[in-house]
Amino acid sequence: MAARAATSPSSPDDETPSSSSSSAFSDLPIAQVLPQCLAALERGHLVLEAPPGAGKTTALPLELLAADPPWLQRKALVVVEPRRLATSAAARRMTSLLSHLRGEKLRLGKRGCPVGYAVRGDARCSFADARVVVVTPGVATRLLLEEFGRNGDDDETSSSPPVRRRRRRLFASPIGAVMLDEAHERSAEVDMLFALLAARSKSEPKSKARSSGNPMRVIFAS
Repeated sequence: MAARAATSPSSPDDETPSSSSSSAFSDLPIAQVLPQCLAALERGHLVLEAPPGAGKTTALPLELLAADPPWLQRKALVVVEPRRLATSAAARRMTSLLSHLRGEKLRLGKRGCPVGYAVRGDARCSFADARVVVVTPGVATRLLLEEFGRNGDDDETSSSPPVRRRRRRLFASPIGAVMLDEAHERSAEVDMLFALLAARSKSEPKSKARSSGNPMRVIFAS
């Protein structure tokens, strides 16, 4: 099941108050639909449409981190960006916003910082503390294959191929949600990621009995 939310560019006359738990986002267009996004994710997946600059890349992950809904508790949100520069930039921006909100200096990828990022050949991520991890599509595919294998879904009943565990995990928390940012930007790696998530969704009823009852959420943002 997927719900849809959309924002429109704000104007100086827009005075609609936000019920977001974080006033830091009240001046962003995304603030209009953050409560609807959280409610939709309680039921299943989410499709989010917003214009550039609306705040979807940074505000929604941080709002989910602050709300910590039951389906995301003690789990990580993986945010997928189509380009390397966008990946590190989004993580740095979220770290800066979170430092301001908490009133403390957080260092990206260091102990105590819940935000991290990983691209091929470069990663800044606290193994123990990372809850929001921004990655490229190739890294996301590897993380999901490792996750599905770790959960025992690489047996004869699974649609996902088996994974050989050769790398140390990037972070300790299991993956609770995947956000595909700029989902309209298609590539071979993004298409592979779509296929992997679709296969996972089809096999979910088989593995749900073995899970915590909170299946992985997918957010398509464009």
